[in-house]
Amino acid sequence: MKIFLKINIIEPNTAAMLASDPVISKATSPYAPPHVGGICFKKAIDVASPVFDRILEVARVSSGIKFLRHMTFTDTEISQFSYFELLPLKILNDSNKEHDATWAYYTELPLIQTGAKWPIKLLDRLYLTACRIKENEIACYGHWTNEYVCGKVMSELINSCDFNGIRTIPVFCTNSKKKLTDCYQLYSDSILPKTLNDISVFETVDDGLSESTPRRLACLSYSYSELKTFKDFNRTAEPWGPWNFPSWVISNQAYEQMLKNKIPFRFQPVFDYDSEIYQEYIKNWKVVLTKLSATSGHQIWA
Repeated sequence: MKIFLKINIIEPNTAAMLASDPVISKATSPYAPPHVGGICFKKAIDVASPVFDRILEVARVSSGIKFLRHMTFTDTEISQFSYFELLPLKILNDSNKEHDATWAYYTELPLIQTGAKWPIKLLDRLYLTACRIKENEIACYGHWTNEYVCGKVMSELINSCDFNGIRTIPVFCTNSKKKLTDCYQLYSDSILPKTLNDISVFETVDDGLSESTPRRLACLSYSYSELKTFKDFNRTAEPWGPWNFPSWVISNQAYEQMLKNKIPFRFQPVFDYDSEIYQEYIKNWKVVLTKLSATSGHQIWA
């Protein structure tokens, strides 16, 4: 299990200092894209490496670095998990007309109170002018939802698998408002209990909003004993996506079937907070957060 952080936003003088340091430069591959201006950093850094400590030391007098984060797991570690979060491999950009039609439907949907601090919405209708996805593909609809569309062959494959908690429903034509015959939406209304509120979870108020939204640094965590009665496909009680959209959590059975049938998603482990690997996970994040808090201004974007 490794935590990686990538320098994302930084003041110009600090970026220049980091880029001029030979050790940091070799590890992060700084470059200056002409259309952006300034210095960007291509590679993420393992937070357990001495290079990460060197970055914090060089940047100690700066106003802070905004980092992007991701985690990696070995195959042995992956084998210890019984649940996984679904993440997209592809995004299908919605046009203004498609967005407006779907947004109009979304705004009329009720908020669902799940027992978590924040409500969610389950969007059961998407609009496209035509099916713009290949028959064997899956893609997240736009950059603002956490909902997925798929082609006809992929829909048939999903429905043929021994999954519960999921079904494919029609996608609608923006112009005619009729069902498209070769494009489908993945849908689940099985809602999990609240996730564990540990040190990797926080809340923030986004620009233009008056209420807070939940954010997390990495993975979801539950007691696996609470999840045994749930489906193969589920939605989270919290809106981890934008605009009250919950995330997706699947069982190990669904995970193995999706790998076997090459159903295209990225998968992120979901922790059992009664497990030893969860304790290691929390320990690692405590070390990172302690290092970052030693200098004001550093922030991990989630």
